[in-house]
Amino acid sequence: MSRVALIEDHGRLAGMVRQSLSAAGIEFDLFGNISEASYGVSQGDYAVLIIDRRLPDGDGLTFLRALRAAGQMTPSLMLTARDAMHDRVDGIEGDWLARSTYAAKEGRMKQLILVVDGDVACRDALRTHLQSSGFDVAVLYEPEKVAARVEAERPALVVMTSGPRFGSGLAALKTLRHRGDDLPLIMLGEHDDVIERVVALECGADDFICKPFNVHEALVRIRCVLKRAARVPRHNPAFKPPFRFKGFELNFASRTLTFHGEAVPLWQKEYAILNLFTTAPGLVFSKEVIAQYIWPYAPNQQAAVGVWVHRLRKRIERDATAPELIQTVRAKGYAFRPGFDD
Repeated sequence: MSRVALIEDHGRLAGMVRQSLSAAGIEFDLFGNISEASYGVSQGDYAVLIIDRRLPDGDGLTFLRALRAAGQMTPSLMLTARDAMHDRVDGIEGDWLARSTYAAKEGRMKQLILVVDGDVACRDALRTHLQSSGFDVAVLYEPEKVAARVEAERPALVVMTSGPRFGSGLAALKTLRHRGDDLPLIMLGEHDDVIERVVALECGADDFICKPFNVHEALVRIRCVLKRAARVPRHNPAFKPPFRFKGFELNFASRTLTFHGEAVPLWQKEYAILNLFTTAPGLVFSKEVIAQYIWPYAPNQQAAVGVWVHRLRKRIERDATAPELIQTVRAKGYAFRPGFDD
């Protein structure tokens, strides 16, 4: 059975976490501070890291950031004893940081709903009602950041505005579906427009709610979509089996790369490019296609693609100046040719 690393200060909150893990039959290793955890995490193979926000020798969030910077991408849960907004905003800073909140009072993990809306009144009304109904809520102002956010922090469902011009929300939805991600998503329409509803549903939205709406109705719709999603297997790209090539293993669930069992640190964009390449080995990907995948809302990033491909080559090639795995196809782009595993 996969083990969990529990990094906590022996407080009441963490004690409830330990009881919940034990009751569920989940094996875990306990680390009382950052010093112990730094060594333990580097030596162990953990499915999840559960980190207390407040640790005796430092800040749990700073420790998690350091792990991410070092290429440690094991899924992580952050413990906080209270629903403090400054903890939340700090905890989700950067599109590379995985964060969730443990519902200690209930003794269980709450389902996380991601609310994406620049309308403060609408967003806060939804957040307040969802939290009072037993959900954990994360917020995001811009639909353009949704694709990167759900890779770093996987919610149970997204409630997202279509945007004032019905462009950004639809583009974010199409990006998710284009990547093969069936994450449950409800679109919030700015107007009661039948064309807007039809287009959103055709693009893959699970439901559509027009503003202004009743928060009680929104809650019912959210629960209905979650029930349907639980009955029908959804495709989460992270559930793909590991991709093995030439001694390497790319694990999509933990977003990690190993070489003969030894960790190979990857920056997020290096992981994203390698992830894209593994979807179609041998296929030539143009710089434009790679840039659209990495930066779907940032134009003219083709020049940066070459920089990140070179960095990735330095991670996986025997000789980055004479690449064998990631080959340049003149005037066309790059092809990933891994061959068979050794």
